[in-house]
Amino acid sequence: MTMRRPQDTTNLYGHQDILNRLYHASLDNKLHHSLIFAGPNGVGKETLAYHLMRKVFGASPNHIFTSNLFSILPVYDEKKQKYKRDITLDSLEGLSSFLHLSPTNDKPRFILINPADGMNVNTQNAVLKILEEPPKNTYFILLSDSIASLLPTIRSRCMAVVLEPLSAIEMQKALSDLLPQCDLNEIESYHELSQGIPGRVLMYDHYKILLEYDRFCQVCCEWIEDKSSLAAMAWAQQMSGADQNDLVELLINLILQRLALLIKKIAMNSSMTYVSALEERMLQAFVQTRGSVPKMLQDHERLQRLWDEAFVAYLDRKISLLSFFRVMAG
Repeated sequence: MTMRRPQDTTNLYGHQDILNRLYHASLDNKLHHSLIFAGPNGVGKETLAYHLMRKVFGASPNHIFTSNLFSILPVYDEKKQKYKRDITLDSLEGLSSFLHLSPTNDKPRFILINPADGMNVNTQNAVLKILEEPPKNTYFILLSDSIASLLPTIRSRCMAVVLEPLSAIEMQKALSDLLPQCDLNEIESYHELSQGIPGRVLMYDHYKILLEYDRFCQVCCEWIEDKSSLAAMAWAQQMSGADQNDLVELLINLILQRLALLIKKIAMNSSMTYVSALEERMLQAFVQTRGSVPKMLQDHERLQRLWDEAFVAYLDRKISLLSFFRVMAG
């Protein structure tokens, strides 16, 4: 499956009321000069941004006025063959010229920052200076998974637009469009795992996450039930290669999400819908080895902190995965 880029996506799943509200505000010359689209990664923030810009430009669904758009993104590191983790001042190169040159048409200009919470402090301060006196007919759209990571002075100059996960009906429409090649069982599993976030569905299907998630659950159960770490060591070795980084990151985030949902369900005394028998075995074993919600929360925080530290400090991937398994096994 080829991953679709938000700028190429003609369908907007959910958020139609937000799009209409912002568009009508632009028609009345009341659109706020700086918007923060906030919500979970994959909920549709960037897709909504492109739909809004096209409507304001009066463009067709597959067109954008590139001369009226400046994107602030992480810079690609040619030496390391990957994007830098933070948005540094290098990403602002050309912004001053964009703002001072007269546009070739009478359309508004947009500055898209993605992800806004990826800006380091220096970059945020540089953007703040522009937000304090925004140029006429120029609009900022900041996309943020974690709005709290932005400087208070930036947040105070922007209007926050919160994007919620899609409803069940909206997700059914999205899944039928996005996964025409999947059978009913796969679609039901993706629906449960995505929790109303359509972007997650695309990533899960692209990396065939269901197969790898089952493998993780099997290995974890063997450690918990049989007190054997051999399968975990073999799996960690296989997944420690640089070519597996994206898959592992996606998988660990999925596990943390499922654990958080499990704890929430237990605290609310409601039932959990499992995507497979292996997942049920693993999550039930996690519950039985803790015994209480506070202990489960404590270990969930340990797992999150362990993985965050491994990501930031570039720790050995195999050792990090084995440490993750060890905590999961109690």
